[in-house]
Amino acid sequence: MEEDLSSILIKLLIAFALVLANAFFVAAEFALVGVRRSRIEQLIKEGNAS
Repeated sequence: MEEDLSSILIKLLIAFALVLANAFFVAAEFALVGVRRSRIEQLIKEGNAS
C-alpha cells in the first residue's frame, strides 16, 4: 500500500497539532501545580476571578 504525499502530509499535520495540544495542557498543568496555595487564597479573598 503506497500512500500519496497529501495523505502523509495530513497525518504529519495531525500529529504536529496533537503535540502542540499536549504541550499546551502540560504548560497549564505546571502553572496550576506551581502556583502557591496562599496566592490562590489571596486572589479569592480579593475577588479576582481570573
